[in-house]
Amino acid sequence: MTITIAPEPFDSADARRLIAALDAHLASRYTPEQRFGPNLSVVGIDVRVVNTKVILSGAISDKHLIPEIVRQVQTVDGVTGVESQIQYLEFARGL
Repeated sequence: MTITIAPEPFDSADARRLIAALDAHLASRYTPEQRFGPNLSVVGIDVRVVNTKVILSGAISDKHLIPEIVRQVQTVDGVTGVESQIQYLEFARGL
C-alpha cells in the first residue's frame, strides 16, 4: 500500500465539505469581517486531506478554539481521522 501526502485542492469535494463545516462553526464565533478566504488564514489553520484523514496545522492565539475545531472536523461526513498539529501561540497584545 502506498500512501501519498499532498495538499488537497480547495476545489475538491472533500475540501469544500470540510471548509463549509469549519466556516459554519467559525461563523458562530467571528463576524464576517474577521473571516476571509478558503485558507482559514484568519485563524491560522492549514488543512490537508490524506485519503479520509484530515491534518490540521498552523498556530492560533485562542487555545480553546483548537479542540473545538478538531471536534467540528470530526463531524464532517467521510472524515475517518483528525490529526491536530495546531500550536497555541500567545501573541503580544497592544502593539
